[in-house]
Amino acid sequence: MKFLFVSGFQHLPQAYGGIMANTHEIAVELKQRGHEIVVAANMEPKDRVGFRTRLMGRLVGKKRVSDRLMGYPTYRRWDIRQALEDIVQRECPDVAVVQALYQVELGKILDRLSIPMIVYFHDVLFDLIDGDPSTLRNALFLSNSQFTARAYREKYGLESAVLPPLFRTELYRTATEPAYVTLINPQIFKGSDVALELVARCPDIPFCFVESWRLTVEQEAEMRAHARKFPNLTFRNRTADMKSVYRQTKILLAPSRLEEGWGRVASEAQYSGIPVLASSRGALPEAVGPGGLLLDPDAPIEDWVKALRRLWDDKTHYAALSAAALRHAERADIRTSAQIDTLLALAEKAALLRRSPGASNLAERRTG
Repeated sequence: MKFLFVSGFQHLPQAYGGIMANTHEIAVELKQRGHEIVVAANMEPKDRVGFRTRLMGRLVGKKRVSDRLMGYPTYRRWDIRQALEDIVQRECPDVAVVQALYQVELGKILDRLSIPMIVYFHDVLFDLIDGDPSTLRNALFLSNSQFTARAYREKYGLESAVLPPLFRTELYRTATEPAYVTLINPQIFKGSDVALELVARCPDIPFCFVESWRLTVEQEAEMRAHARKFPNLTFRNRTADMKSVYRQTKILLAPSRLEEGWGRVASEAQYSGIPVLASSRGALPEAVGPGGLLLDPDAPIEDWVKALRRLWDDKTHYAALSAAALRHAERADIRTSAQIDTLLALAEKAALLRRSPGASNLAERRTG
């Protein structure tokens, strides 16, 4: 089959995040099984990739421009909603997977073009999906966690199959030389305020903050100022080599204030037996499981300090949670082969449903 993954966000290497990593790792696995992959995403115009895309658009025409930087055709456009019809007509996909940002509007375009589609929910930021997904007459639905599936069931009455994020373990599993408490993506809504308070209260514990979503010039300057102020804080720019991050991580810190759809970094860390100290928001309890500790991000900072210090200082406690993290990483619902089987079965169903005379029957559609 030919799959089109479409998103209103940017794609690798222009942007790093859970959705982008998940899309790429699914794409690699599908390609290994002989399927074709095309990605369509919004474009960041100011970096090297964006400059090349703009230049090539002037030379050969915007409709034809794509790149293979990630190993498959990737179309990058200022506004993917305006370009989607041209991309579909050029690529003729068998099924589209519609991901975060503008999902309803993108889905309506695909519906008008008679493209079978799977709408894949990665978070519960309902204002970003641009409408009511239950109005998509010929879509099947996926959620990345039980938490996300429950949220869409309660708000829109939609049933969705659950497909947790996919992890190619060789990208994350590493022998560790634990040196840091690591926070990935130091944004305020990811709990960077809690993390900075821990840095200040635990001067004997080394921390590393790692950029994920691109920081603004002002945000990066602020992070570097914090690193100068606190000798126990190191700041690191984003990297595609997550092994190098986890190799030096003793504890992963994820005090997110968001209702996380999953919490990808928690799972990534656990492949190396790294315990996670995380917030209890959203699906983080599913991602962390028994391989870590959960606290409300608004809990007294003393509770966070106590939990962190016990993990850092108590070797027996740390070893037990490290072993639990490894076991949790091996659970059946995040085994790559089974996840790809689930996606392929749903793609076949979407294609069949589109050809069915009763394709728009809402009751049938919601059994996806």
